[in-house]
Amino acid sequence: APKTPESFNRDESLNKYDLSGQKPICIFFGGGGNGSTTSLPYIKKIIKANYNIDFIFIAGKNEKSKAKVDAWVKGYNVTNIRTIGFATNVPELLQLCDFVISKPGGAQTTECLYFKKPILMINSSGGQEVANYKYFSNNGYGKRFRTPWGLNHFVSEINSHPEIIIKMQKNMQKNHNDEAMAKLYSLCKELLQK
Repeated sequence: APKTPESFNRDESLNKYDLSGQKPICIFFGGGGNGSTTSLPYIKKIIKANYNIDFIFIAGKNEKSKAKVDAWVKGYNVTNIRTIGFATNVPELLQLCDFVISKPGGAQTTECLYFKKPILMINSSGGQEVANYKYFSNNGYGKRFRTPWGLNHFVSEINSHPEIIIKMQKNMQKNHNDEAMAKLYSLCKELLQK
């Protein structure tokens, strides 16, 4: 089972990532397996825009993506982007953040539903991911973006109007079945460990 909200210490997590907690926080799952770089144009636009939003970019095991993002952060002299490699504490990060940018994959969408975190979805690759982004979009839990420009434009809207994310969070809380989500989360975790 995921780390429960009772054991989550927001102040400790904010300190760990050197965040003030005064700005919205976004977790950007951008690593991609097999050295994929498809998320890089999306994060580059966000880095260049330097929003009043804190981002934690998770590169996973994709060292090339992490190095590139680190170089952009330094090159554009921004202070609102943290990069990490492989994350073993995704439940903590999801409790810390206000929203997520990610592919609409099975694990990400299940975890975001469980923790009631809206997803701005990029790079869907067909199959189940299409059903996932349609489910999130149709229920007001997130939005899908086909281009880095479209995502950047929407993040700019969030930057000016954080209530956009609050409305999505409220949609998730209103239509949420905690027991069903806990069962689905456990099942996914069990299947992923096989």
